[in-house]
Amino acid sequence: MRKKITWLINHYPQHLFVRAAKAFENELEKRIPGKYEVEIHTSNSFLKQYKDRFTAEEYEILNVTGPMLKGLENELTEQQLDGRKPAKNHELLNKAWAIWFDALKRGVIDFTQAQIN
Repeated sequence: MRKKITWLINHYPQHLFVRAAKAFENELEKRIPGKYEVEIHTSNSFLKQYKDRFTAEEYEILNVTGPMLKGLENELTEQQLDGRKPAKNHELLNKAWAIWFDALKRGVIDFTQAQIN
């Protein structure tokens, strides 16, 4: 029976970290075939699939994205935001990170690649 590993990518540029996670998944399958299933999610895909693992209040808080670092990354497009809203203040982001890390502690997420600004 395959053990499922849930990996949350919450770091920009997400495509780079998703690519690294997929490379890890492929290498794991080569070395230990059939032993693990790696489920890779961005925060958007995780929230869509596992909305029921959070309270309504937690979901509303998690449905934001952090401020962009000017010069290091481009502003997110509407497609990348995928319905999420930019955070208006760091207090809200602090609450969101506390919820994500609680999910990690509870075993809802096994791995995370996170960017905290």
